[in-house]
Amino acid sequence: MEFSFTILEKDLSLLDAVNKFTTKCKVKKVYIDLINNAGFGDFGHFVETNWDKQLKMINSNIISLTYLTRLFLPEMIQEKCGQILNVASMASFQPGPTMSVYFAIKANVQSFSKAIANELKEN
Repeated sequence: MEFSFTILEKDLSLLDAVNKFTTKCKVKKVYIDLINNAGFGDFGHFVETNWDKQLKMINSNIISLTYLTRLFLPEMIQEKCGQILNVASMASFQPGPTMSVYFAIKANVQSFSKAIANELKEN
């Protein structure tokens, strides 16, 4: 069996980019192993940070990760093929003053990933 990989650069804070990526994979009948490692952080007291940047961080780290998992997981289960790796951080285990949104996002990634793994034990 031959394996190949492709790295796609997309702005995952935009759901339209997620939809285009997913559609492209499904049209080409590409089986994937999904590595959700998108994201970035921000530094500063929450009340002083730029809300648009915080929202973009939430969209790329939570919304897109959850959406991509939902879009690809049913087919992975059906085909019994594929893996998903959601990358969190040590930040997921503690509060993060001056990086509160980032630390909270990583806690979400860890909790979501553990929950899905538990659900999939049946498959």
